[in-house]
Amino acid sequence: MVKLEGRKILLFIVSFLMFFSAYFFTLSSNMEGGDFLQMTLEVEDITHLHFRSMAHIAWIPLGKLVYGFASFIGYGGGSIKPVEILNIFLAALGSAIFLILIYELTKSLLVSICLTAFLSFSYALWFEFVHTELYSGSFLFVILSFYLYSKENIKFKTLFIALANSFALFFHLTNLGIVLCSVIYYLSGKEKIKEKIKNSSVFILFLTLILLIGYGLSEMTTSLGYVRAFGQGTTWMLLFQYHLATSFFRGIFINGLVWYIIYLSLFIFLFIASFKDIFKSRLLYLSLIFGFLLALTIKITAPLSPNFANILVVLSIALALMLRGYNRFSLLKKGTVALVLVFLAAFIFSKNFQLLYDSKDIGKDHIYQAAIAKPGNLISSSDIVFANGILPSYLEYYIRCKTYIIYPECNGEYLYQVLVNDINSCIYKDRVKLFLDRSEKEIVPAANILDIDYFLKRLSKDFRLELLYETKGGDPLYKDVVLYEVKKSKSEK
Repeated sequence: MVKLEGRKILLFIVSFLMFFSAYFFTLSSNMEGGDFLQMTLEVEDITHLHFRSMAHIAWIPLGKLVYGFASFIGYGGGSIKPVEILNIFLAALGSAIFLILIYELTKSLLVSICLTAFLSFSYALWFEFVHTELYSGSFLFVILSFYLYSKENIKFKTLFIALANSFALFFHLTNLGIVLCSVIYYLSGKEKIKEKIKNSSVFILFLTLILLIGYGLSEMTTSLGYVRAFGQGTTWMLLFQYHLATSFFRGIFINGLVWYIIYLSLFIFLFIASFKDIFKSRLLYLSLIFGFLLALTIKITAPLSPNFANILVVLSIALALMLRGYNRFSLLKKGTVALVLVFLAAFIFSKNFQLLYDSKDIGKDHIYQAAIAKPGNLISSSDIVFANGILPSYLEYYIRCKTYIIYPECNGEYLYQVLVNDINSCIYKDRVKLFLDRSEKEIVPAANILDIDYFLKRLSKDFRLELLYETKGGDPLYKDVVLYEVKKSKSEK
């Protein structure tokens, strides 16, 4: 698509292999939550073409292709590893493209390596890359969009931009701002008005056709399911503190204010150093617009979405544009900037590599320990388990038993009766277990959890509950789970 000089091709290949290797050695068996496992179960379900939700329709079909290919060549395990390999492949590809973009902007190998390390080895992104999640695809196509903005004289460029924008949306709909960036890109060019309108219209046409095909193939009955009214959820300050305070490191400078000061100081310094050049780049405006729209979209729809980490792409592009004149800096200024960049890049990589490498083992997965390892053989694949929170995903993936989710709405009368009917339909032919995570109340808003004590009190009137397993103490998040066998009430015997 793009003719690169031999040096850039070599740089691209070497950087891709380096990023892939770093991500590969930190691939995690620690799922850190059931959402990842639920997605792998959907990948393994060959009877349905799942699209997850309209918010990110590309991940499950792509995962099915990779898992199917792995099974075809003899792989016999679950879908976690094939999908994680897919994730780090997409992440390494995006990182390598970003390095080439920064190299073309700054003409400095040192600056491009350091800024790409800031981005691709940041804790927020690295963590998502090495888990069974969908953000590496989002990361790749956002970066590819910006790379295409920076290039001239590419055949079928408008089509490629439309494809990159579309797949950025297919992986995560909160990237919606990238479409507006593309429209602004075409309308802010040096061409005549008629040419601008023509180019932007062609882009919109291509984009519309691709989106119609993508969403048309998906399950149109699937709801976005997570849109909230503007103003609800987290505050703006909490949104930025939650993400930026842990974007580069975890466990260092917990106070988010420290990171605000660091970011602000770095930007002020580089802004002053590059004042004459900074406003000449259209890429700067596009990246800042995308960053604002990304923050706004996530604030409205999903305040704690990890896709907010794409804001780091904006920060890194802005830093690169501020360092565009690096080769023209005085020796003292160049040496100072180089020293700071190298130190931060090395520190970010070494610290986050150690954190992710040390936590990748399944033994560090607190939910796995509480739900699978500690109960031992008390749950078998032939059981039917009714469970709350994220326990069902762990049980289905690791034990392969059938599960029913106990929703918080079971506090109410209608869904409670539905649950009772479901248990009754199973109890006469299967062994039924009840597995509850009491500690969910410590990490989930009260309105979104099951009142377990009240629930058990009601359920014990309809069924006989025999305690099999219980934990208390230990990890502060997942310290209290309880397992019952559910039997017919004495009156039904």
